[in-house]
Amino acid sequence: MSSPQSTRVGAPSSCPPHGNNAIRIWRLGPSGAVDRSFGVSGAVTVRRDVTVNHARADRRGGLLIAGDGRDAAGMPVMVVLRVGARALDTNYGVRGVATTQVVYDGDVAFDRAGGFLVAGQASTRRGDGTFMVERFGPDGRIVETYGDGGRRELPGAGAGGGTYAAVLADGSALLAVPSRSATTMVRLDPAGTPTTHFGPTGMRTVARGFHLVARADGRFLLRDVRHVRQYLADGTVDPAFGRRGVAAVAVGGLGVPGPPLLQPNGALIVPTTVPERVPGFGMDPNGWDVSLVRLRPQGTVDTRFGSAGRATLRIPLDQQSGGQMQNLALRADGSIVGAWKSSRTGSESPNALRWVGVVVGGFR
Repeated sequence: MSSPQSTRVGAPSSCPPHGNNAIRIWRLGPSGAVDRSFGVSGAVTVRRDVTVNHARADRRGGLLIAGDGRDAAGMPVMVVLRVGARALDTNYGVRGVATTQVVYDGDVAFDRAGGFLVAGQASTRRGDGTFMVERFGPDGRIVETYGDGGRRELPGAGAGGGTYAAVLADGSALLAVPSRSATTMVRLDPAGTPTTHFGPTGMRTVARGFHLVARADGRFLLRDVRHVRQYLADGTVDPAFGRRGVAAVAVGGLGVPGPPLLQPNGALIVPTTVPERVPGFGMDPNGWDVSLVRLRPQGTVDTRFGSAGRATLRIPLDQQSGGQMQNLALRADGSIVGAWKSSRTGSESPNALRWVGVVVGGFR
């Protein structure tokens, strides 16, 4: 899943002000305070019924927001919106919204130019359940030259465990589709045709993992609850990473794995949402913190980070209920912030995606 690219663009949240479903976006300054020059008193409200899953800044100073919405017929699909400095960009897509055919188990990956790729289980003329990849340009409109009219169906990719997507520097796509026991990897060239990186079928089965991270040279990483695995561009295990391709990031018996953050120097920050430790009482299952482990590019724990390679990102008590770490982002000074998605209910901001405190600096 994609991470926000700048902490200067604030955290969107799905919220129902005045009884109407909407998205509210804040822009944050370097200190984490709301930038009051953005929108109206620091916020832009977009009245669209969308549950936010991804957000990233684009090259034009806007914010691309991806999430679960509805098409013109009212059916649930994944959508992407573009928000400018004060309002929804109605020139993007169709009246401000790019609507996909992906219904569930989907993921969105943005490219450098501001376009995006979406992959997952789609609704087609033959019914739901077809694995599909779609490509959209920076204007929010489908790229007709990609695949078959902008779409590529991949019947053998599997279903049921979600989808994780990445767009590589050359425009090709890397997809990870987990099942109960394994993960199917697919690589498509910039035109949407399966490549032979993973053999003649264009697919390869690897150990079960999720939260795909792609390196610039085609190597990629997947994580499970306790481990991160690195693979070469052909889908075979990278023996130079960790211990025979595997790095341990276990933080105990309980935890919710989050999406790793790839740093410019190739190091990896791996987050896991864990029960809060209460002095004298051990773990509190009703309170949550985020444990961060930093791996060097070769897969060993960087003991300079935090305490013996680990740091803790504290979640405010009033935001902890039912939440989890959604994304991490790297600031210009090398420090890290996280977006915490709280499922706390209430009229103010249910399902809010919030930036939470800077945890450590100096690791570029």
